[in-house]
Amino acid sequence: MQFFVWMRMFAVPVFMMLSFIFTSQFLEEHNTDKIKKRIERLVIPQAGWAVIYWCIYKIIDMAYGLGLENGITDMLWQIFSGHSQNLNVTMWFQVDLIYITILFLAVILIFKKNYIPVLYFIGAVAIILQYSGLNMVFNDSRFEIKYPSGRFMEMLPLAVIGFMITRDGVLEKIRGRKYLAVNISVFIIFIVNKYNIFTDITGYGYSGIKNILVATAFIILFYFLPLDRLSARYQKILIKLTRYTMGIYCMHQLVYKLACLIISAYNLNIKAGTFIGCIFVYIICFIFAYLGSMVFGKTKLKSLFD
Repeated sequence: MQFFVWMRMFAVPVFMMLSFIFTSQFLEEHNTDKIKKRIERLVIPQAGWAVIYWCIYKIIDMAYGLGLENGITDMLWQIFSGHSQNLNVTMWFQVDLIYITILFLAVILIFKKNYIPVLYFIGAVAIILQYSGLNMVFNDSRFEIKYPSGRFMEMLPLAVIGFMITRDGVLEKIRGRKYLAVNISVFIIFIVNKYNIFTDITGYGYSGIKNILVATAFIILFYFLPLDRLSARYQKILIKLTRYTMGIYCMHQLVYKLACLIISAYNLNIKAGTFIGCIFVYIICFIFAYLGSMVFGKTKLKSLFD
C-alpha cells in the first residue's frame, strides 16, 4: 500500500508525457482538423466543468448554507487557471496542457524544419529554471496563478520528452531489447523508491530530474506489458474500464466533496481519503461519465465525459 502512496506522485508526470506521446504526430504534421478537435477536447471540459462545479456548489450552498464561498470570480479563475481553491484545483493540469500544446504548435509553425532544437532548448531552459530557483518567481502570486504558472515550467520537459519519444520512435527502437528495457525501468523505480538519491529542490510539486526519470521508466514498463496476450473479451473490458478517464478526472473532486458533505451531515462512520474510498469515487465517477457520454453522445459536450 505504501508503494501506491509513493507511486501516485508520479501520476501527473506520466500523464503529461503520455499526452504528447499520443499527439506529437499530428502536431508535427500540423493537421488542422486533428488539432482543432484536440483543442476542443481540451477546452470544452476545462470551461464546462468549471461552470458545472460552480453551479452545483452554489445550489448546495444556497440550500444548506454550508459557506462554500463560491463567487462568480471563482468560476472565472477556474476557467482560465484551472486552480480555484473553492472549486477544482486539479484542473491546472488541463490548463497547462492547453498552453503547452499551443506553444509546441507555435514553435513548429514558426521554426518549421528547425523546430526540434528549439523544443529541446525550451525543455533545457525549464530544467535550469527549476534547479536555479528562478522558477519560484511565482511563489508570491495569488493561489490561482501560483501553481499553474510554476508547474508550467515543471511540465515542459516532460512534454518535450513525450513528444520526442514518439517522433524518434524510441519505444519501437528498443522493442528488440524490451526485456533489458523493462528490467532497467524496474530497477530505476525500485532505487528511487528505496533510496533518496536525488537532491530535493524547491518547486511546485513536480520539479527535478526524478519526475522525468521515473515517469519515463513507468511508461516503458507498461508499454511492454504483454496485454496483447489477453483474450479479446478481457481487452474489451479493460478498454471499457479506462474509456472515461477525462470525465473521471474532471469530476472526481466534485464527487469526493459531495461524499464528504454527506458523511459529515449524517455522521457516517466512513473514513475519507482511503484506497477503498478512491475506488468508490472512481466507480461513482465512471457511472456518471458513462451516463453523460450516452446523453451527449451526438454533441461536442460528449468530451466532458469521454
